Amino acid sequence: MSALKIFISHHHEEKLLALAWQELVRTLTQGMVVPWYSSDERAAGGVAPGEWRPQVTQEIENATVILVLITPISNDKPWVFYESGLASGQHKTILPVYYFMRQESLNSIFKSSQCYQGDQPDGPTGVTALCNRLMIVHLGADPPDDVRLGWEPWMQRYFAKVRDERENSHARTLFQDHFHDVHAASRMEGDWFSKWTAIHDDKSEDVFEVDSLFVWTSAERLRMVGTSAKAGREELSVKAREASRFYPMEGVVSKAGWVALSYWSGGAIPICGTTLLVPKGSSGELLVGTWQGYTSKHLGDDPVFTTGRVVVSRSRKVAEEYWPELKGSTSRAGE
Repeated sequence: MSALKIFISHHHEEKLLALAWQELVRTLTQGMVVPWYSSDERAAGGVAPGEWRPQVTQEIENATVILVLITPISNDKPWVFYESGLASGQHKTILPVYYFMRQESLNSIFKSSQCYQGDQPDGPTGVTALCNRLMIVHLGADPPDDVRLGWEPWMQRYFAKVRDERENSHARTLFQDHFHDVHAASRMEGDWFSKWTAIHDDKSEDVFEVDSLFVWTSAERLRMVGTSAKAGREELSVKAREASRFYPMEGVVSKAGWVALSYWSGGAIPICGTTLLVPKGSSGELLVGTWQGYTSKHLGDDPVFTTGRVVVSRSRKVAEEYWPELKGSTSRAGE
């Protein structure tokens, strides 16, 4: 029986890389070693429904080698860190394999390990060198030269999958970089204050609402919860008053800090709309933009399509005093 048992740690969107390694190792070992990975779609592989954590833990315990597949997308994914940490605590051999990036860009937790380039065939850290290392564990000795010469067609199949994944990865990274930059978004987390204006048909403009916002982000979206200051809340029942207190917004942030948001409410009035913001100044604590949507100033009024400007600031005072020439009003339309 082979001394080699492999667990492949990977990001679920990059299962093509895990499959490429599974097929390569299975072929090199003539079917004696079949690496395990959680997104394996074979009937005998992958995680059973509802059993992911115990099964992953058990598979890591069974493994002698952990291949950690790292790309620009998975480089900061917590699940890869979790599996690597679990394996490290059990003193397993951890072999990071990185793709489509420079080694110096690897997360710091991997930099002390011997890392391999999963998209390069040759050299001391290429795929051939890693396969040779795995085969030494499998055979207990260096594979003979004639055996290594026979690896070429299997390597070609492996690199064909790597090329496919590079295209897939490029598309995912392009979308992520263009539509949401989590590093720029993370700088926005915390408390903000906003001032919204309404621009009327006659081009006049006045203050529509002044709110407070709480902001956090995920890898895919910026999220905000606004605390509504709409007039008329005091006229509602306790239940409706609570339901109208908050409204959610979510959207994306570019590397330059530009923000695109949508907002809605399932509360007392069915508001919905969009907001576009750009940074003002160099502090990163002031954004100015425009908004449009269906809403009303007073909760007793029907929502109507409205457009206006908005300023968002870390400072309540700055938000409230921005555009000082505009006078706010909480009166109902027509009064």
